[in-house]
Amino acid sequence: MRKNPALRKALFTLSVILTLCLSTSFMSLGLAKEEKEEDKRPERGISIAFEYPEVIINKGDDVTVDLIVKNMGKRDENVYFTISSAPPGWKTKIKTYSFSVMSVHVPEGDDKSVQFFAEPEKDTKPGAYKFKVDAKTEDGKLNVSHHLQVTLRKGKETEKGNIELTTSYPVLRGPNDKKFE
Repeated sequence: MRKNPALRKALFTLSVILTLCLSTSFMSLGLAKEEKEEDKRPERGISIAFEYPEVIINKGDDVTVDLIVKNMGKRDENVYFTISSAPPGWKTKIKTYSFSVMSVHVPEGDDKSVQFFAEPEKDTKPGAYKFKVDAKTEDGKLNVSHHLQVTLRKGKETEKGNIELTTSYPVLRGPNDKKFE
């Protein structure tokens, strides 16, 4: 074999070709597996859900609950919100950290959170109150909704008065490298 350079060259070429064929077939198997997983998702699909579907607040408090919007489809969606049911005596809105929103853009396979805000008027009586939020895609072909129940309970009796706090801080003086006891 040492004396036949043509045979060595042929074996080397054969091993390179075999390596390329095997690596290509393994790559195509991996791609085929990825394609099969992607095919399981529907072409389009959205869902919404309150992170906490039932909450309890005290009289005089407001409530802010995250509303999770999930896009389960294969394309990006703009999702529009409507608060379709709110009891009288409550102010409601869908918002982000600082402003009200009417819709949110959700990339394919991703989810976004917005906040549902509700504030009872001062004369709202304690009890259970239901809210309903509807969501739909830009073309109106996909519609979903979710409910939230807020239980307003009588607030704690608070007494107004003066509070006096007294604190004392020790004073240590001396060089930085000295130990204090």
